[in-house]
Amino acid sequence: MANDLKNEIVPLYNNVMVQMYEEDPYDVKETKEGFTVSDGEFENPDSGEVDKKEHPIKCGKIIEVGKDCKYANPGDDCYFDVRTCRIVKFRDEYYWIIAEPSLLTLMK
Repeated sequence: MANDLKNEIVPLYNNVMVQMYEEDPYDVKETKEGFTVSDGEFENPDSGEVDKKEHPIKCGKIIEVGKDCKYANPGDDCYFDVRTCRIVKFRDEYYWIIAEPSLLTLMK
């Protein structure tokens, strides 16, 4: 059987394909006044260790958009709720597939 793998993956309809950032590039750690803003870390009362609270809202870069998308464009950053997404693995990379109306924000 010949190697007939395609070289690209594209979302269909009004779906966008997002590559999630490991750390939110828009997250402010310190205010102008010098106060440190919590990044979700807390001391676990059960273990005594410092844990990080997982938040369902994540930030990522839009890699590709379906032909029916109206607002999102490749290269835009966005916030999205991971509970409204599907994860697709393609060539050892993971992408999040999200319907454009489910995006929370776009940063252009």
